[in-house]
Amino acid sequence: MALWRLVFAEPEAVAGHVARVAVAEAGGAAWAWAEGERAKYPAAPAVTLASGAHTVVRHRFLYGGPTRARGAFTPADAVTEWLELAWCQASLVLHVAAGYGTDPRAPERAADVLALWRVRGGVPEAREVPPPTDDRLREVTPDLAMALGRLTGRVKRGATAFEPGPSWGYVANTDARTLRPLANRAMRLFG
Repeated sequence: MALWRLVFAEPEAVAGHVARVAVAEAGGAAWAWAEGERAKYPAAPAVTLASGAHTVVRHRFLYGGPTRARGAFTPADAVTEWLELAWCQASLVLHVAAGYGTDPRAPERAADVLALWRVRGGVPEAREVPPPTDDRLREVTPDLAMALGRLTGRVKRGATAFEPGPSWGYVANTDARTLRPLANRAMRLFG
């Protein structure tokens, strides 16, 4: 819930907030996954575990997430779906790091997530913010949708406005395709 509030309070820092919160909340799960895989397959090289991270996270994204939007895709739908995609992408980076034996719980992993997303700037500090008002939601949702779309690779960098349409309908497989290039970059960073 705190992440949701933060992205509406500071939409310009959405990437940093997602990265920081993912490290804090998903880093332990990524480490536990890697330790479990090492226990099952003690002779497996680190590159095999890191590569397996893509399969695990992609499967969780495709089959373990909430029901996806169908039909016309509004900015509010985009914020919900692409925030989930950004979370999965950050989780993927943490799983790859864990596969290579790099601690995904370490605060510096948030900067690694930002670097792999090709985002400049630092990781914002954690803070408490009040829930957004209805006016604030209406005000920032279109811009936040664009920011998340660019961050996750679902909107081209040159796009200037969100364009809803029926072709944006069920997008889970398209979203899942954004995981492989990120996994490859993470494997180069941590490998």
